[in-house]
Amino acid sequence: YVDESGELVGFDIDVGVEVARRLGMRAEFSLSLFTELIDRLQNDEFDVIIAMMSATEERRAFVDFTDSYVESGNVLVARQDDDRFAELADIAGHRVGVAAGTTFETLARSVDGAEVLLFDDFQAYIEALIAGDVDVIIEDELTALYNIQQRGLPIKITSRAYETQGAAIAVKKGDHELLEALNRILAEMRADGTFTEIYVKWFGAAPRF
Repeated sequence: YVDESGELVGFDIDVGVEVARRLGMRAEFSLSLFTELIDRLQNDEFDVIIAMMSATEERRAFVDFTDSYVESGNVLVARQDDDRFAELADIAGHRVGVAAGTTFETLARSVDGAEVLLFDDFQAYIEALIAGDVDVIIEDELTALYNIQQRGLPIKITSRAYETQGAAIAVKKGDHELLEALNRILAEMRADGTFTEIYVKWFGAAPRF
């Protein structure tokens, strides 16, 4: 996210900076709608996607993924005083905020009667939740934990994690040289503790490898 000084910060930012350093390069970041990431990668607007992107079979048709660098799941998130959403079925008949083009949208649309409202990014639908414009959101567990623990937002996780998946770095289809280099670096970062250090900084707990 963008901090008060206008700097782009976050877990994936720190991972990207360290990966680039070990490649002997300097990371440059480009903000993008999630739905545009793969198209922009294919159009050579950037070289990798580091955006907590789940390595789904559908996406593998368009990009190649590294080994997973973090595991997480999709959770229901509600306002602190709202206890209505313990199970996925509970979103039926309610306004559900999700980011367009994500696994969150797919999960929300799997529930008959859920009114699915699409947003461009997390900040937009978290603000809608806090303001009462949506009743519940579906979000990545780690992102939700960070915003609760570190940013102190008045929200809470109300469900178990659904569809736990590995997030990976995406590269252009067939870019085997870059893919191998990234996998080597991710393995080194796990082995020497750098990855755990970054993870604990943002999420306050050790990662699940």
